Order: sequence, then structure tokens, then C-alpha cells
Amino acid sequence: MVKLGILSILLSLFSWQLYARFSYIDAAKQGNLTVIQSLLSQRSPLETTTHGASPLHFACYHEYPAIVTVLLEYGISVNARTIKTCDFPLGKNLKNNWGGTTALMLAAYKGNMAIVKALLARGARINDQDDRGQTALHYAILGDSWPLQPISRAYKQVIQALLAAGANPRLQDEQGNDAIYYYSLVAALFPLGDEYVSDPDQLHADALYRTMTRA
Repeated sequence: MVKLGILSILLSLFSWQLYARFSYIDAAKQGNLTVIQSLLSQRSPLETTTHGASPLHFACYHEYPAIVTVLLEYGISVNARTIKTCDFPLGKNLKNNWGGTTALMLAAYKGNMAIVKALLARGARINDQDDRGQTALHYAILGDSWPLQPISRAYKQVIQALLAAGANPRLQDEQGNDAIYYYSLVAALFPLGDEYVSDPDQLHADALYRTMTRA
């Protein structure tokens, strides 16, 4: 029994040393839920990067809903904003060295409905604007395919969820453009051969566009 007790202690120490090599940020990037849970159980302080990105930001960007849930249950700030957004490749339409990006914006950019719903359920502010004035709704629309291809069904579902939760499509970014404007450019696209052409009838038949213009 004594030997078993010593072995248990040694294994615990080994596990602690192993997990101590990891940070919340590393674990969130890699989707390592076990390390996250171990660090939380040890009450290790939550860290952020020099750009102000938290483990929640990384879990949302890399799409690990289980880690998002654990961090939210622990009490991590759901509305924390980055100082700069350069920790996350956001593509040609959103790439910037500005800040103010929230976890909800990153989840919307990824089109991950499960994470978007989890964040909203924990009080994520849906109309927060980043340093360029863009909201989670902007992030959901301005993916890499914008403005060359229509928005996919998965992203439309995220946009619908944001609107249903109170997203304001008329908030303007630093260029004076709201989500309605950006969405209209892709909602009007109609396939013609190997390309897409703009068709006003297609735009006015789009249910999300009609919802946004009525807001």
C-alpha cells in the first residue's frame, strides 16, 4: 500500500511537471483539453499574448468548442478584446494590425455555430466593434471568398443566429460601410457558367438581405 501511495504521488508530480511545460495559449491552439483542465485545476493564472489575445480567442479561432465551454464555465472574460489582431490570420478582407477583436468575432469569422451560440449564451456583446468599427456580423460576412462567391449555407446560418440575437446590421465600419452593404455584394451573385454575375433580382429574393434591410 505504501509503494502504491508513493507511485501515485510520483505520477502526480510527473503529470504536473509535464503539464507545467504547456501554457493555456499552447493548449488552446492545439486543442488539448486535458492540459487546459489540468491548468485550471491547479488554478494557474490565465495568460494573454503580448497582443492581448486570450486562450478563449485561440480556442474560438482554432474551433475547439469543448475548450471554449470549459473556459467559459471557469469564468474567463467572454468580451475581452485584443490589443492587436496579428495573432490570427484573418485573410485579405479583415487582415489588420489593429485590435479590439473579440472571441465572438473570431467564432463568426470561422462560421462555427456551436461556438457562436456558446459565447452568446454566456453574455457575449453582439454589437461590439473592433478598432476598425467592424462587428461580429462583419466578420461572418467578410470571409476569404468575399466578394467573389456567394456566402455558404453554414455562414448564412451564423448570420441568421447573430441577427436573431440582436446584431445591428447598420453599424458602420471606418469606411462607412455596414453589414448590409457587404452582404448585398455577395447576395446578388448568380452562377453563370464558371463565374458569378450580379443579379438584382437574386439580391431582393434573398431572405437574409430582406431581414437586414428591415432592421
